[in-house]
Amino acid sequence: MSHYDRTFTIRDGVEACTFADIDPETLAVQVHEVFTSAGYRVIGEEGSASIYEYGSKLKRVLLGAMVRYFKIAVSLHLDANGEVVVRLQNRLGDSGGSVAKKRIKREHQRLVTLLQAL
Repeated sequence: MSHYDRTFTIRDGVEACTFADIDPETLAVQVHEVFTSAGYRVIGEEGSASIYEYGSKLKRVLLGAMVRYFKIAVSLHLDANGEVVVRLQNRLGDSGGSVAKKRIKREHQRLVTLLQAL
């Protein structure tokens, strides 16, 4: 049974997915599994958010747009309706120009698609 409810955009670079009828701790484990299976690794915590990174920042600096590098903050919280909200936020800013912005948008869409399967 899928617990996924809906996806919405909070602002540019920030997506959120809601899940119903699931414990936040259980969902946190499942979200972590989705990110690690997609090639991400946890590099730290920032408040209540886990920071996930994909690729090498050094290679990105040296080789530019040829290298895929993403840094995303993922946080979970309960909303007023009792649904769990998973929030994905880009942590790279607007560096890299329009090519990087398009890549980040596509990566967010890919991750949301993976989360929809939960």
